[in-house]
Amino acid sequence: MKVLVYCNGQPLEDALFSKCFTWADLVIAADGGAYNVFKHGVHPALIIGDLDSFTDQAPAGVKVIHNPDQESNDLQKALRYAAENSASEVLVAGVVGDRLDHELNNLSVLLEYSHHFDSLSFIDNFGRSFVAERTQKLETAPGKVVSLFPLAGAVEGIVTQDLRYPLRNESLEPGVRNGCLNEALSPTVTISHQSGVLLLMVQH
Repeated sequence: MKVLVYCNGQPLEDALFSKCFTWADLVIAADGGAYNVFKHGVHPALIIGDLDSFTDQAPAGVKVIHNPDQESNDLQKALRYAAENSASEVLVAGVVGDRLDHELNNLSVLLEYSHHFDSLSFIDNFGRSFVAERTQKLETAPGKVVSLFPLAGAVEGIVTQDLRYPLRNESLEPGVRNGCLNEALSPTVTISHQSGVLLLMVQH
């Protein structure tokens, strides 16, 4: 099952949302993310969270799950629901906003849940972000931005193919070196690494 989770951050542009909405079998709003879904003129199937942001009456036919647990945020609640209901692929929108603490926490959640699904990606109007496989092939286009970030300590043994600034058995480490703003040279880019957690951000 393909799931779109919409959080309460910056909304997607209508054309991008339409693609995501068509792709998804189920749309889940994480608390105030419901208002983002409503802006596109449609309803989520489910609103879940502690409901400190969504305070209105839900439209008819929309399921609401109130989970007041303060040890998890609304995104975690939505992803847990998706995992428990056999989701295989998940896109998460609305994770970028005006709160850096929320964004950093959401990256931690991305790492936490990356192994619960066949694929889990954050999507915004610029691109898509996800935890890389040991060998990751990207379908992109020449000139598109590809950024590499070490998410949880050093990432070692990185080898890239068809990036403008190649890495040849090199390492990235927080506070030492990252791979921001690299660039694809061909429609297919390959990135492999031997150890660590590598976050990829790929322009649409």
